[in-house]
Amino acid sequence: MGMLDFESARDSFFSSADRDGDFALSGGELMNALGSADTQMFECEDGDGDGLCGYSEYLDFGQQLFQQLDADGDGWLSPRELQ
Repeated sequence: MGMLDFESARDSFFSSADRDGDFALSGGELMNALGSADTQMFECEDGDGDGLCGYSEYLDFGQQLFQQLDADGDGWLSPRELQ
């Protein structure tokens, strides 16, 4: 899985999880959505401490996560790296 596919999957997840359409995920929205996905690929970090994961925070965390998961640095996530 390349970065574009990774970001596309995360974007789709965010859109479906953001039930109220405010471009931010509350703790409840995130937990509800993660219950069905149950993978770290869709996690987010609340960088500004407002109790929400804004879209830009979600994107930033996704880029950091991709780099962390890409253990061999080849720009692709193998099934093993996604485990």
